[in-house]
Amino acid sequence: MSKKRPFIEGLIVGLVVMFFINSVVSTVGRRVSGSREFGFEEKASTIIQIIERYYAGDFDMRDLEEGMFTGLVFGLGDRYSVYMSADVYSEFMERIRGGGGGVGMGARVQAHPDGIGLWIIEPFEGAPAYEAGIRGGDIVTHVDGIDISGFDQETAVEMIRGEEGTLVVLTVLRGYETFEVDIIRARFEIPSVTHRVMEDNIGYIFLRGFDRVTLVQFENALNELVAEGVEGLIIDVRNNPGGLLDVVANIADLILPEGIIVYTETRDGSREIFHSRGNYVNLPLVVLVNEHSASASEVLAGAVRDHERGTIVGNQTFGKGSVQRPFELSDNSAIKLTISRYYTPNGISIHGEGITPDYIVSLDERLMFRIQAISLEEDTQLQKAVEVLREKMLK
Repeated sequence: MSKKRPFIEGLIVGLVVMFFINSVVSTVGRRVSGSREFGFEEKASTIIQIIERYYAGDFDMRDLEEGMFTGLVFGLGDRYSVYMSADVYSEFMERIRGGGGGVGMGARVQAHPDGIGLWIIEPFEGAPAYEAGIRGGDIVTHVDGIDISGFDQETAVEMIRGEEGTLVVLTVLRGYETFEVDIIRARFEIPSVTHRVMEDNIGYIFLRGFDRVTLVQFENALNELVAEGVEGLIIDVRNNPGGLLDVVANIADLILPEGIIVYTETRDGSREIFHSRGNYVNLPLVVLVNEHSASASEVLAGAVRDHERGTIVGNQTFGKGSVQRPFELSDNSAIKLTISRYYTPNGISIHGEGITPDYIVSLDERLMFRIQAISLEEDTQLQKAVEVLREKMLK
């Protein structure tokens, strides 16, 4: 009898526990499942009720709401469309207005083992990021403690920019190590365009981006090369993350025959078309691209390809062919939404596809971060561009 008693007591306790668990599961099941469809508000309300009743930890209702709004836009499956809370949007706009200061590095959004971050292509020598020890290949995961994994490239970059003399703290992933870097924003002069004359009278122009100053710098470089009597031209947009659409359209106008450069198309089919006038420098042309050539860089390469104006050399480009616009909400939060897509003159979408070069040539990744610092002997992509251009110049 003494041996049976613990067994019976255990059985009774087990049945009580099972009854309690089944009651809870049954209650939750009646709320969550069922044959009918939930309305959006009803479903959200039901989830909140379950959290309030059963969640074992502490939570802030405002955090739940912000997370829901973030997830709502995230559900589009478009990395370039994002929700920004009022605080994040205010900081974002303040930094845009402040302008004037930055850290000096080329970057683009890229996935990493722990999520999505801002992958550093090149810290510009002499700029704050370079002096603070940022290296090519580093990945920024947070800006001033804010996780940027849900932000598109332009938003993340603008969060790093700000007023000259102010501090920005970047959380950096390097290999398996994560650490913080304090950087004081500053004004610095990094040429958007550099150029030179190579052997065999070949003109070379490198574009870091497509900013407001790029058009004037490109036009000056092109005029100088023509004045020096170059017989062929290489335009290098490797590691170029893009920039302003009107800037790349005006640059393309200087090297393309008359016709369409690029057009954007909205959801309802409305188009904005950019044309070249046909008053252009007609030299044999090669455009150098790689996997970090994005957006406006792809617009330029796509227009050159479709007009059969030149040859594309390098690696498949990034594939960012969409236009974003911020929409401010009544509570001062905002969403940045993709509103249209780029199309090449032949109506080909760049987005998610990129531009396939005529000649696919790879470059050692260790050299990719130092494209402007390596020699022609090391730069296999530039070597191929020169080879192709020499053949064109002989025809």
